Amino acid sequence: MYIRKISISNIKAFKKFEWALDDDDKPQGWHVLLGDNGSGKSTLIRTAAVGLIGVEDALKTRVPFET
Repeated sequence: MYIRKISISNIKAFKKFEWALDDDDKPQGWHVLLGDNGSGKSTLIRTAAVGLIGVEDALKTRVPFET
């Protein structure tokens, strides 16, 4: 399974954000997120994780998602 598109809105500093690969892009390999501290890299990864496992299972992890 490969993530080809992520769309998030109204989560922390993200009002609206979309990342997508073109149909011609190959998703395998390394993809690196770069940015200053506090720019939202961890928020993006956490949002993708919750999207993949679902809200119910994410709440079972007892990770504090509010901060």
